[in-house]
Amino acid sequence: MNGDLFEGWFEQIFVPEIKNPGKSVVFMDNASHHKKDAIYDIADEHGFRVMFIPPYSPDFNKPIENKWANIKNRLRLHLHMFTDFWDGLSFAFN
Repeated sequence: MNGDLFEGWFEQIFVPEIKNPGKSVVFMDNASHHKKDAIYDIADEHGFRVMFIPPYSPDFNKPIENKWANIKNRLRLHLHMFTDFWDGLSFAFN
């Protein structure tokens, strides 16, 4: 994962799924690829806020880590079914 890949996913896949941006806050961990000014710009453009959780907070990190582990496992198991990575990633999120 790098900042450009995350930014592309964030803007093209994640943001369109936000149903009520004016009332939404997206919480992120402090991964280095999350801290980009572009993420704040995208959030401002679409009317929602981005907040970072403390550097390590078991109450927040554990559910996030579990969710990502499930998504990555699903992607590993099914990526061979797709010719496009983004299609495979979208499948893994469903």
